[in-house]
Amino acid sequence: MMLKARKNAYFITVDGPDGCGKTTIVNYIQKRLQEVFNIPAMTTRGLGGSIAGSHIRDSILTGDTPCIPLEILGPPFSFIDTGRQIVEPAMAGGISVIADRWNATYFAYQVTARQSDIARDIFEHLLMNPATSPAYFICPDIQFICTVGIQEADRRIQARGGMLNHMDTANYSFKQDVHRGFDDYKKRYFNRIVDLDCNRPIEEVLAQVDKHLTLSI
Repeated sequence: MMLKARKNAYFITVDGPDGCGKTTIVNYIQKRLQEVFNIPAMTTRGLGGSIAGSHIRDSILTGDTPCIPLEILGPPFSFIDTGRQIVEPAMAGGISVIADRWNATYFAYQVTARQSDIARDIFEHLLMNPATSPAYFICPDIQFICTVGIQEADRRIQARGGMLNHMDTANYSFKQDVHRGFDDYKKRYFNRIVDLDCNRPIEEVLAQVDKHLTLSI
C-alpha cells in the first residue's frame, strides 16, 4: 500500500536487539531513498539523536551496572526530543529521516526485559496510544523490526570489536527477555511493522527492504 508522506518526506525506523544489523540497514535505506527514489534522506538515533538524548544514551550505557530509573525514564524523553529537534525540522524541509531504534526497543528492553510497570504505562499512554501519541511522539511511516538469534547476535557483537557496554554483556536470561519483547511487539502490532529475518545473509535482508520500499513509496 502506498504511503502518504508527511510534507513529502517519510519517517522510517529500524528496531531490533543488539547485533541484528540495524546500522547496516539504516544506512542502506538512506542510500536507496536518495539514489533510487530521489528522496533526500538523513539518519539519526532514536535514543541519542538530539544533544540531550545523546547525554541520556551515554549515561545509560556508561558503567558496569545498569541504572534502571534512567533506563525507564530516559529513552521516552530522548525519543520525543529527537522527534522535535531532529525529525520534525528535517521533514518540514522535505528530508526523510531513518532512525536507529524507536518505541519497539523501549517495549522490548524496558517494558518486557526490565518488567517495569512504569515503563508499561509510559509505553501504552505516551509511545503508542493514538489518542495522545500525536501530541508528543512521532509515529513512523514504516517500522522495520529485525529478528536474529541470540548466539548469532553475540557473535556479531564480538566480531565488530570495540568496547562492550553492559547491554552487550548482559546475561542470557536478559537477552532472552529482550528477544521475547520484540516478538511480542511484532504480534501486537503486526499490521504496523515489517518483520526482517536478519539470520539470513545480508543481501537477502536488504532485498526484502528494497521490496517493501518499492511497494510503500
